[in-house]
Order: sequence, then C-alpha cells, then structure tokens
Amino acid sequence: MTLEAQGGAVVIVLTHQGDKAGGIASASTNRLRECIELGTVYEATVTSISGGQVQVRIKAVRH
Repeated sequence: MTLEAQGGAVVIVLTHQGDKAGGIASASTNRLRECIELGTVYEATVTSISGGQVQVRIKAVRH
C-alpha cells in the first residue's frame, strides 16, 4: 500500500508486485492514511471478489 496525490487529495493505493491494483474505500481510510504517513506498513489479503468489487483484509506488518 502506498499514498498517492490525486486531484488535490491523498489516496491509498494498493499495489501488487509494483503495479497499481486499486484503491481503498472505507470509513477508516483517514486513520489508515495517517498510520501509513507515520511509517506503519500494511499488507492486504483478498477475501472476496464480486465483479469489479474486491474486498480485502488489511493488517499491519511493521510499525
């Protein structure tokens, strides 16, 4: 996961092997972004796929 500026906002971008895989839409996005800015590294695991919507479980792997 990385942070990226898009249209004047900072968004959370999921990557897979260096390629953009998508973004995060969640009520906890602001808190997650703050933690990434403070250096926490996260890993996302796909839990379900329905059409273009992919659900992931996110966990911290390094603080």
